[in-house]
Amino acid sequence: MFSYEAQSRDASTEKCAKLCEGYRYFARQFKGQCFCGDRDDFDRHGSSGSCNCEGSNVGRYVACVYDTSSVTPPVKAPVAVPTTAPVATPSSYTYAGCYKDKKGSRMFSSEAQSRDASTEKCAKLCEGYRYFARQFKGQCFCGNRDDYDRHGSSRSCNCAGSNVGGEVVGGYVACVYEIESERRNRRLKKKDWHLHAPFKTQHYYSYQGSLTMPPCSNSVFWYIMNDKQQMSTGQLQRLKNLIAGYRDTSCRFGTYADRNGSVARPLQ
Repeated sequence: MFSYEAQSRDASTEKCAKLCEGYRYFARQFKGQCFCGDRDDFDRHGSSGSCNCEGSNVGRYVACVYDTSSVTPPVKAPVAVPTTAPVATPSSYTYAGCYKDKKGSRMFSSEAQSRDASTEKCAKLCEGYRYFARQFKGQCFCGNRDDYDRHGSSRSCNCAGSNVGGEVVGGYVACVYEIESERRNRRLKKKDWHLHAPFKTQHYYSYQGSLTMPPCSNSVFWYIMNDKQQMSTGQLQRLKNLIAGYRDTSCRFGTYADRNGSVARPLQ
């Protein structure tokens, strides 16, 4: 009914009215989606009796529509709240830096909220991901890619403000954070891993052999697993680079491979 989405979730009626200042109408849908618009034919899809306008979930594909010029959102009676002081908790994220982004090639593809997400809110929305980023007027993105810096760094981020991009045209800069729980998990996995770990639980063959490069000394113990082992695409690419892309300090191909990528003795 209205094409402009001001917030994707958790917008109260009062918050939606504030976000849509300057428009004639605003509408709340689903779990607090907020839309703004000026079209008078918002009823073109028909009316519904299933809206829960006072709840956090209005309903699927139904909307509570308000006229900003004549309708004042209802004011709820104040609710008593506990007076217990909040318990301070350690920060759950670490600032990674300010980086550039591109519209057609986002650093992270998952957009958790389109506007007005604070740093704390964005961290909460991105639980389970390795990183999160705030852009523009509180856009929140989540992701696991380590190459979030592929578009370059920037000095124009306003990480403490409501508009991260500040006066930057387009606003394509982001404050990137690493989620601490995922960081700790990676440290533990790295610490627990050991080169000889598979040999303690799987069958293998072993023999004394030679180096695969001159002088081909007979000084290497080779271990061959009885079952096929898996490797990631990244690991395979690094192995290819070592075999076919080695260059010495003079930027010439070394003894690991010739110019065509062949080796005197293939990987054993």
